[in-house]
Parts: sequence; C-alpha cells; structure tokens
Amino acid sequence: MLRFVKSNAIALIALVFAMTGTGLAASHYVITSTKQIKPSVLKKLHGARGSRGATGHTGSQGVQGPVGRQGLPGAQGPEGPFPSSLPAGKTLTGTWEVDGNNPTKSSTTTLSAAISFQFPLASPPQWAYESAGEHSKECPGSSAEPSATAGWMCVYEAESGSVQGVFLATPSRFGSFIEAESEETEGLFYIYGTWAVTG
Repeated sequence: MLRFVKSNAIALIALVFAMTGTGLAASHYVITSTKQIKPSVLKKLHGARGSRGATGHTGSQGVQGPVGRQGLPGAQGPEGPFPSSLPAGKTLTGTWEVDGNNPTKSSTTTLSAAISFQFPLASPPQWAYESAGEHSKECPGSSAEPSATAGWMCVYEAESGSVQGVFLATPSRFGSFIEAESEETEGLFYIYGTWAVTG
C-alpha cells in the first residue's frame, strides 16, 4: 500500500511539472522588432544619449581643423626707392594765381606767386608763357589740360582781370616765380592758370 502511494505521488509531481513547463513555454516568445513592444514600455527602455562619434571623411579630404592664432607682426621693411630727380619723360602739373588790390589810378602794383615742382628736375627747363587761346609746339596743351614737351615748362593763362603784364622768372630745377602787373586802375586785379613741366 505504501509503495502504491509513493508511486502515485511521484507520478503526480511529474505531471504537475510537465503542465507547468508547458504553461511557461506557452507564455514566452522571441522579440524580433521594436514594433512588438508597447510604446509606453519602449520609452522606458531607452537609455541615456551617448557621446557624439568622430566625424567621417569625404573622399581623400580630411576634416578642417580649428583656426590657428594670428602670428606676430613682421619686421619693418626697408624704405622704398625715392627718385632724386624727375625721371626723363615724366610730367608734373599744377596751378598758379596772382591777385591783389591797386590802391590808386595813377600807379600800378606788381605781385608774385611761387611755382614749386613736386620733384626737382635733373636740369633747369626752358619755359614759355601761353596766353588764352595761344599754343606753341613746345606747349601743345591748354589751361584745362596743361602739358609740355621734354625739357620745357609751360605756363598757361586761364583768366585775368585788370592785368597789363605777366613776367616769369627763369625756372630752376625746383620751380619758378610768376609776377603780374596791374593796370593803372584802382581796385582789384587778378590772373590765374595752370602749368606743366616735363623732365
């Protein structure tokens, strides 16, 4: 009787385990996609964001690095060349003006103005005075467009009032003086124009 009870007990236990194992197997399955997981559960499964990976390369060109610091200023370079005299064939131009007041009708007044070259010439030039409308082969320009042939200084008159004479001092390598004499008329007198000199 006791042997029968033990045999039945062992058979009963085996049956229970077999039924339990079948139940466990039936309640589990393999997950192959996140679509199989409930969204609210999937949200809780997300971990913290990882650090950014290294930037990839495109072709053979590498990733541009950061801009470097600006370098120190370089040393002062030598002074550039400065001509000791106006090069041959180069032309300088400028303006001139003489004006003043003649106090009486019975006398004249003479005033002067300086003409200074921006660069000294290699030698003193010859000169010519061109009244309004006059031109010579040495001075083919005008008061609006002053010019001079090589070795010449040309003084062009643009406009004048109550002036009876103009005198130009012999030019030097550095410039010249121009004088204007008023008429025997009381009051203001003036004259002005342009000049050009070519080395």
